[in-house]
Amino acid sequence: QEEIVRVRQEAGEGSKKYEEEASSYKEQIRQHSVTICALEERLNKSVKKSKDYQSEITQLKKTVNAAPPKPKVIIQRPAVDVVSMEQTIIASQREVAEYKSKIHEQSEVIIGLRRDLAGATARLTDMTGELSEAQKEEIERNSITLRTQDMELSELRQQMVKLSQIIDQQAEEIKELNDELR
Repeated sequence: QEEIVRVRQEAGEGSKKYEEEASSYKEQIRQHSVTICALEERLNKSVKKSKDYQSEITQLKKTVNAAPPKPKVIIQRPAVDVVSMEQTIIASQREVAEYKSKIHEQSEVIIGLRRDLAGATARLTDMTGELSEAQKEEIERNSITLRTQDMELSELRQQMVKLSQIIDQQAEEIKELNDELR
């Protein structure tokens, strides 16, 4: 009898296990069914949209074919003007570079002359009245040379500023022309 009870218990447990598995499978089937239904709805919507797009494309093609062709607009590039402006800018840039080097050289000379002048001035104050006429003339020449080079330096700086402005204008014009060509 104990065996019969044990067999019945095992049978009961086995049937419970199978019922649980069966209910689990039923739940999975239900979830898959819901997913399949949702996917079918999305597919139907996508097919409908596709058909709508196809009909819209067909209508647009008809209207495009019915419209007269637009005349082609040919934009000629004023290559000569652009090239000549670029060459002018390059030449101007070279000129500016030359002026910068001249200014640098002259400013070094001016610094040296100022140093010499400061030293000479200090010595002059020490030796007032002891200078010969030749030394006085040399000091005068050095001061004139210093003033002249100072004025030349100012003029060169002004020319360099003007050239820089011209180059900037021409670069802007070239940029505008290139933008118009595009």
